[in-house]
Amino acid sequence: EAQGIDAILLVQYAGLNPMGNPSNPPRAGCPKQNIQRTLDDLTSQGFSIGVYEEKETPKGRKKERYLAQIVSPAVPNYLKGRLDDTMDSYKDPSPIVGLSRSVSGVTIAKLYADEKKVVVLSSLT
Repeated sequence: EAQGIDAILLVQYAGLNPMGNPSNPPRAGCPKQNIQRTLDDLTSQGFSIGVYEEKETPKGRKKERYLAQIVSPAVPNYLKGRLDDTMDSYKDPSPIVGLSRSVSGVTIAKLYADEKKVVVLSSLT
């Protein structure tokens, strides 16, 4: 689900129908089973998309969301739930990991986007 300019882009480039009252800010969305097709429509037009998922929260609490994946023309497949059956049950999102090799060893950088935190492990052998 998207609001504002993101909703307008979903309607214009992915062919989704606008939702809600026309006097309110624009809204649009698609069912979970159609997310890859919607992402394909957007990436084929050159867009990169941040896909946010809802965290499991107790009933009555405000819904929390986290950045699950950035989908782009270079990496167009949304992997949430496709690698194995347990991915949908994670309560915390996995970090984005980068590796670098040099003469001093290997460096691993872990980006925790939801926490706005980076952990760097360097000179590993």
